[in-house]
Amino acid sequence: MAILIAMTACARAAPTTAPAPPSLSDRLADTVWYISARARDAGHDTRRFADSLEFGYAIHSYRRRADALAGALSMTLDDSVQLTREAFVQALHGVAGTDGAPETFALLYVHGYGTALHECWQHASESRIRSRSGVPWVAFCWPSGGSGVAPPRRGAILDAGYRSDSAVAWASRPAFVRSAEVMLDALPASRLLLVAHSMGAQILGSALSDSSALRTRLLEQPVRAISFVSADVEANRFLDSIAPAVRPLASRLVAYVSGRDRMLALSRRRSGGARAGQRSRTPRAFETVETVDATNGIAAENRLQHLVGTHHALRRASSILFDLLHVVGARRAPACRLGVETATQDAFGIWKLTSIRPDTIRLAERCPSPPR
Repeated sequence: MAILIAMTACARAAPTTAPAPPSLSDRLADTVWYISARARDAGHDTRRFADSLEFGYAIHSYRRRADALAGALSMTLDDSVQLTREAFVQALHGVAGTDGAPETFALLYVHGYGTALHECWQHASESRIRSRSGVPWVAFCWPSGGSGVAPPRRGAILDAGYRSDSAVAWASRPAFVRSAEVMLDALPASRLLLVAHSMGAQILGSALSDSSALRTRLLEQPVRAISFVSADVEANRFLDSIAPAVRPLASRLVAYVSGRDRMLALSRRRSGGARAGQRSRTPRAFETVETVDATNGIAAENRLQHLVGTHHALRRASSILFDLLHVVGARRAPACRLGVETATQDAFGIWKLTSIRPDTIRLAERCPSPPR
């Protein structure tokens, strides 16, 4: 893997649009941006905090004929490029920060437990591909313990690795605040979608609650939306503390929950408290949080994963990703889900995703997104 550092005038220039190498006949390319708080040792990823943030982008390739909603993508990392902070801001501004930009917003993604640097890149890229949206993804990579090849073991959900990652997540809040401020230097807050998955919700929720400087900035100019997906946070803390604290900072606050997430079920059994990302049989007041139940949504899982998998990975949650980008991110009204039958609404006001394959063309025809 080539790692090139844009530090001088003769260094590789930052792209003004999402870069991609020429595709082979059976492969397509995808690019994700990243901001990393992880230190490197002779170029290799470590679990230590870096002295300063690292900026760049990573290029992956995947099968051209893959079913993005339900099939395997066969992802391969082809290249990664480091950028200076200034080059990163300029490049992202060109993609989504101006009225003439090709995309109307960008997404800042905070990953969860047991994720190495390269997994942070790949999970963001796979999620972006399955969303079927050209919106740029920026992955905030904090120094959690990478699983290497396989996901964390279900029986080890609160083992030393999990507890260690939880402590590191807490310590990652200042780095996330700096990353969010960089994003706001690149584009208006109204063009930024913040997304936290799993343990990443601990970082996003605490950082937005505790940082007075970032809160002041977002109170003046709220972000487009804040979304918590499969949040591994105690449910009462989320509803009583986090949701009220972050609601004024965004035009829209969304929580995606599920009744089949086995990782969160294990976390609940070991900790003794329900998790915010779990579907509740006795919903509390949801008037401040747009709640979407993804239990019956489409997931890119093979037969074995469907039977014994954790049902926790955002990168496989195709229905969530469609809803997140094309409804929430595109500022469409929640009722647009009814028009394309991707969700129903129950008596509590909770949206329930269906197994109907989302149709982007049908959505655009029946429920156009608001003007920029």
